[in-house]
Order: sequence, then C-alpha cells, then structure tokens
Amino acid sequence: MHRGLGRRVAHDDRDRLHLARARLPAKAPERQWRYHWNRGARLDQGQTGTCVGHGCVHLAENGPVTRRGTMDPFQLYREAILLDEWTENDWEATAPMDRLQFGTSVRAGMKALQARGLVSEYLWAWDLATAVDWVHRSGPIVLGTNWYYGMDQPDEKGVVRVSGGLAGGHCYVWDGVYLPGERGRFLNSWDWHVFWMSFADVERLILEDGEAAMATEIARAA
Repeated sequence: MHRGLGRRVAHDDRDRLHLARARLPAKAPERQWRYHWNRGARLDQGQTGTCVGHGCVHLAENGPVTRRGTMDPFQLYREAILLDEWTENDWEATAPMDRLQFGTSVRAGMKALQARGLVSEYLWAWDLATAVDWVHRSGPIVLGTNWYYGMDQPDEKGVVRVSGGLAGGHCYVWDGVYLPGERGRFLNSWDWHVFWMSFADVERLILEDGEAAMATEIARAA
C-alpha cells in the first residue's frame, strides 16, 4: 500500500508580501556545501495524511534553535487543520490517528508553529535559486510539492528522482545543499528518511505549484 502524503495546495496572494529573498543573509558561506543538524527524531507518518505536521516538526528539530523529542507531529497536524483554508477536515482535530487522511497546507503548518510561539515569522519562495541560497546561507526549509510514484524509494545512493505517475502532494524538509554536485539533502517522514535530489528535479517540482516556506526564527520553548 502506498505511504501517506497529505500536502494540499492553497494560494494566498498575501504570501507575496513575505518573500524570503529579501531576508537572505547578504554574504554566502565560503564553503560550497552546508548540512543542518539532522539528528533529531526520525518521524514516520505511516499511511496517514499528516506530512505537514511531520515536516513542520522536522523543521523545528533542525532549525537554528532545536527542540528535540517533545513535539507530537500528529497533534501539530490537528492544530494546523483548524487554521487552514478548509472546514471539511476540522473533525480530524479530535479524530484517532488512523483517521487523519484529509491533509492540510504548508501555510497552516507554519501557522501552527507560530501559534505555539516557536516561529516568529515565516517567509516564502517559489524559485529554486532562493531556496538553494536559503539552505546554504540560513537554515532548513519546508517544501510542499507534487510527489510521484517513482519517488517512493531512493536508489542505492539515496537519490530520489521524479518519475512515474502523480501520487499526490507531499511535505518534507530540505536541510542541506552540495553546490558542486547541484543536489540537495532532504528529510522525509516515512519508514525511510534522508534522501538526495538534484536541483533540476527540485526546480521542476517547485514550478509545478510547489512552495518553499522558511522560518526566520525558531524559539526554544520553556
């Protein structure tokens, strides 16, 4: 059976007022690679539609100030669906874990982190260059993109390639770049976790109604 997905697309023109490009650090690191902390919990959404909750918890665990081992991604998803653009999934806020299937938007996940006081601001990008620069210069980001059946398993080198039919929408974290090889490192929320993908494939996914969300600050909760 196919693993769970759950990212839903929701457009809001107000996002264009909060662009990540304007907030990038002016100077890039001299080194041509950067990998952010990725030794937090390895989360598995199973066959649920809670990838946004899992992706946002992975972001909190891999951000500038980490908080590991205390956040429930299923609960964060339940909080997000009450903040999203749909009402038909609100009943999932009290549903058992195996009933969490509808999915939600990346925006709602960032709002849930903000409501908890973990994110002071979140920004957006819809192009590869800004996303690469943000991971290289600043920190990890949450991606919401299409997901294809051919991406369901990395190859022997840990690489995922865009292929096959469209499976749905997925949310995952981009937490590293290797510029000479034009590839990124990503953190998934299935029974396998870290994978690599070429910049070319990432660009295709972003251009297919994808989005990148960046937190400018993640505060440590008491």
